[in-house]
Amino acid sequence: MRRRARGLADVRLGSALALGLVACGGAPNASNEDEAPIEIVIDDLGVPHVYADTDEDLFHGYGYQLATDRLLQLEMWRRFALGRRAEILGADFKGSFGATALHDDKLVRLFDLPRWGKLDAQRMREEYPERWRLVQAWRAGINRRIEGLGGDLMALEIDTIAERTGSSPSSVRRLLGRAALRLGERLGAPGGAR
Repeated sequence: MRRRARGLADVRLGSALALGLVACGGAPNASNEDEAPIEIVIDDLGVPHVYADTDEDLFHGYGYQLATDRLLQLEMWRRFALGRRAEILGADFKGSFGATALHDDKLVRLFDLPRWGKLDAQRMREEYPERWRLVQAWRAGINRRIEGLGGDLMALEIDTIAERTGSSPSSVRRLLGRAALRLGERLGAPGGAR
């Protein structure tokens, strides 16, 4: 019987768990190396539907499609968990819970989220092995998509936007730069985003 991702709550729970694991490292122990069929259908509204024979394959396909659609967002969440968003946004960019992005990064590092993520992952592996396998399959799907891309992830995102919009990568960079500057001005970052 084919399985399909069911509820938004399941997706959010899986995303929350896996983002911590993606951010905190560790080698994935699940993959779709046996090439079991995973079908990803994008409907007329652009919503992906993932179909697979096993739960592990379903999560692998979901991770792959998530990385296809939202790699930049995953990267920014990874940087948040590691306290490294200011490297991209600029030290003076308005923070989420601190005054600036640099302040956010310092607070995140103070709480040592990677350490807590690793402890949570260890507990999940020991107490909930089935959930652990699903999260690892999800993560393996993300990593498989990233491996298929190769190179600088930010440049790849820019190239993808350029391809989908019919623009050149340099025009997308200029547009994103102007958008970041305007966003920084609206959010009150001194001098805008840098």
